Amino acid sequence: MKDIITKLFNLEQRMIHDIEMIHVGNEVFAIISLRKCLCKCPICGTFTDLVHDYRKRTINHAVLCNS
Repeated sequence: MKDIITKLFNLEQRMIHDIEMIHVGNEVFAIISLRKCLCKCPICGTFTDLVHDYRKRTINHAVLCNS
């Protein structure tokens, strides 16, 4: 499963922490958790793994739909 996810979303295997698949009716949800990585602070320029906010994303694309 990880191989398909990495190719579809252009991710590297080492970036993925966990993948959980949830089936609800005719829909399938993939919950992808990424590993922490260092990011550069836009204000001071130092690198940190602290993140201000996390967001859930919903991706609707013809490749993912049954149309």
